[in-house]
Amino acid sequence: MTIIHYIASPFWGGGEQYIYTLAQQLIAVYHYRIIFVCQPGTSQQMCDKFATLGPIYLLKPSTRNGKFSFMTAMRLANIARKEHASILHIHELKEIFIGVYAKIFCRGHLRLIATRHIVGPAKSKITWLWAYRHIDTMIFVSQLVANTFLCQPSVKRALPRTHVIHNSVAHHNDTDHTPIDIRRQYQLPSHAKIVCFHGRICAEKGIMQLLPELSSTMERIPLYILIAGAISDTDRAAWELLMQTLPFKDKIIFVGFRTDILRLIGQCDIGIVPSVVAEAGGPLALLEYMLIGCAIIASDNGSEPEYLRRGIDGILCPPTDYEAWRKAIGYLATNDKERATFTKNAQHHFQETFSYPIFLQKIHNLYEHSITK
Repeated sequence: MTIIHYIASPFWGGGEQYIYTLAQQLIAVYHYRIIFVCQPGTSQQMCDKFATLGPIYLLKPSTRNGKFSFMTAMRLANIARKEHASILHIHELKEIFIGVYAKIFCRGHLRLIATRHIVGPAKSKITWLWAYRHIDTMIFVSQLVANTFLCQPSVKRALPRTHVIHNSVAHHNDTDHTPIDIRRQYQLPSHAKIVCFHGRICAEKGIMQLLPELSSTMERIPLYILIAGAISDTDRAAWELLMQTLPFKDKIIFVGFRTDILRLIGQCDIGIVPSVVAEAGGPLALLEYMLIGCAIIASDNGSEPEYLRRGIDGILCPPTDYEAWRKAIGYLATNDKERATFTKNAQHHFQETFSYPIFLQKIHNLYEHSITK
């Protein structure tokens, strides 16, 4: 079977890692052939990474200033025909019209699957309802994402074939085997605890708002905070100012964007997911903490409660209740037994419910059903 993954963003992020890992595992386990369609302007590094798995095509975006291009859809259909693709999988609904018309131009030889990754209501104008009816299967990465998207009866009627498939993460194939010892590298005291945040560094992820609220906690408890991720351009100035004025800036270990993040997580004691917006459909950072084994504190305003059981696998806090965050961090940093219990429960829950083989089997079954129905 040949699958086309349409990649709407030219920048590497959680969504691109999701697609890459999915493609990698589909090839390894089910021997699928994967084609990638990327945007012009996609970095050469990103293209090279996807090219290790399959052919890459650069395709002009289907919309610009709200205008749709039939030529772009025709080019995508031509790629599908040339590569004998069975399924086109789209991961951002802003590109759904290009997928719909590519499917129409392929005259019934192409199935269209769309994944909704974020929390938000569906657009419900008549043109969007028409597009939804052409989607063979709609995947939601959490029940919250599904409920929010399908809250309007007209949208629900237009999408009769929907599935909730919770996200997962797999061990990355890290080619760099250089030993990493965070404590030795940064000369951290053996008794100090390491709190980890990884992801895009921007206002919506909550880390910039949380850090200034932790001054009292950092004063009384030996803590260091490891931060890994790329800084968004719009928040770079605010981040740099924060790093200059933060009272405990000498206890912040900023390592930038890393491809070996799982090795770093494995050396941390507490993982935090302080997102302040309810957009997290399938929180990949949280799943990585569960996979590797790191006591977790996460916001409770998105899909996180569907993945992390409150008080069993970790602690869930309201995103801006900073007193709750201070108490949670202080509690886990000073309670080794409870921290170990949360870590063990989370890892077990991940393996039983969210492990990548379970996730992959569900995607495979959906693909198989789509082309045989």
